Amino acid sequence: MSVNAANGLAAPEGDDVQLIYYYYEVARGLTGGTADDAATAYSRILTFSAPTADKKARTLANSFIPDLFAAFADRQDLASRAVESMIDFCEDEDTKIRMGTIKRLPDMAVHSHSDSDKELIIDILIQLLQAQVPAELQIVRSSLEKAAVQLPAVASRQLWALASSTKEPVLQEVAVSWITASGKSILGSAPEFGGGGIAAVKNITDVKMLGRLLPTLLSLQSMKGGDDEGSKQLLTDLLDALVAKAPEASLLTDSDATSQEYIAFLPKWVVNILSRHASSNSLIKYLASTAVPAILNKTISDPKGQIHILRLSVEGCASVPASTEFGIFIPKLKDLVIFLAQNLENDKKLASNPESLECNWAVLEPAVIAIYIAIRRAPSYPISTDSSPDLTPALRAICSEAQLAIPNLRRRLAQHKPESDEAIKAEKTRLQCNNVLEVAREMLKLPALRSKNPPQVRFSWRPRAVAPVPAAAVQKKQKVGPSQASVPSQTQPNGSGKKVNLKRRASELGRQPSPRTPEHVSDGGTRAGRRRGGAGRKRK
Repeated sequence: MSVNAANGLAAPEGDDVQLIYYYYEVARGLTGGTADDAATAYSRILTFSAPTADKKARTLANSFIPDLFAAFADRQDLASRAVESMIDFCEDEDTKIRMGTIKRLPDMAVHSHSDSDKELIIDILIQLLQAQVPAELQIVRSSLEKAAVQLPAVASRQLWALASSTKEPVLQEVAVSWITASGKSILGSAPEFGGGGIAAVKNITDVKMLGRLLPTLLSLQSMKGGDDEGSKQLLTDLLDALVAKAPEASLLTDSDATSQEYIAFLPKWVVNILSRHASSNSLIKYLASTAVPAILNKTISDPKGQIHILRLSVEGCASVPASTEFGIFIPKLKDLVIFLAQNLENDKKLASNPESLECNWAVLEPAVIAIYIAIRRAPSYPISTDSSPDLTPALRAICSEAQLAIPNLRRRLAQHKPESDEAIKAEKTRLQCNNVLEVAREMLKLPALRSKNPPQVRFSWRPRAVAPVPAAAVQKKQKVGPSQASVPSQTQPNGSGKKVNLKRRASELGRQPSPRTPEHVSDGGTRAGRRRGGAGRKRK
């Protein structure tokens, strides 16, 4: 290889290996050359990353380029060329050269003065997660973790950018897999990681992808919630991002499968976020301006879609910080309750056998509970009968229907074997009807909405709490002998000739407060003010 003397480098004649050693000495300043000579020598070393160069020369260049990088990092053009040369080595046919390059990339990223070069290096490391050689893949993972720890802001930005991009699905999958597997432990303490995740949520349209990423975000220490204002704001920002993706009024229809999928996806995550003291203002505003009007306009007539929206309404109204948007939401909820009551009366008039008509309590329950909680949490809202006379007939109609339905639901429950699927379904329907009755009765006493003893209800869509039987109790039960057979059993008939274990039913259907509602919520078949004592206690 010949050297042009005009470049100021009087290199000796020899093979490529000798030339690289000479350029290395000049670049390090060992020959007494100028700074320009050193830069020129480093530039010459970079040319040996070409696939056509001799293998020994490529191996030396692969070692010298990262060794000298810090000395020339302030010369942007030269530093960027060095990064490009190392990326060429990442595609080298020799496995050892590739693995040696991957090991050195994190150090180059740390010394680089260019954010674009840092992001390029991390981007390459993410792409290399597709490596097929196990040893090489292990080095890639180690280098990516090292680069991410040293450059959390850059790594967070690049990972979330790839995770939210649909242009390259393979890279998106690689980034998402790394985030969900290692993101929390490697980058969880970096503020940029949480913020980048929230920004990515705004751009990700696939519900399944969101379902994979949200658990990682919500598991971060910065999003634990509570009284910390910083975490409250992050959670509120995350909720705002999810709500902002909710379908617009023009898309919120029964025939739009994508809208239905997202509306069904929201409740689980909204409950999780709101339970951590996030603000529900954006959610309430969306429900008041788009979702509930879609039910009123019959754009959403499918009960499933209505149930998703109305349960979101309850969760938003019951969130820990009171929303400032109750003023615009309560009138919409009032119109909705009137609308549902009118539909109920019309259906009974048109039915051939009104007594056999089954009301959809799954829709009525969240609608009635939502307006009740909203009014209780908005002290400035007028609640007297004079200010809202049109709501009273609707509540009376709903209350009357619930009173008629409960005996039938109890009889239906008694016809099924305890703990069977049919019995569980019937009990859930009875719980829904009972909740409607309790709340409607209380609302008919409108001044009592501010009372200290609200009705006792338990949201039917919350999971059932089944208390496990202690092992000691099971063992003791097994040891009961014949002499103890005369001890009275704590069971009572349920009206069908079958025995119901009161302790078990009390644990399954007991009054357990919700952690988030502003009132005590539990399931009770009787009025809260009448019930005395615990389940199974005999009145003296």
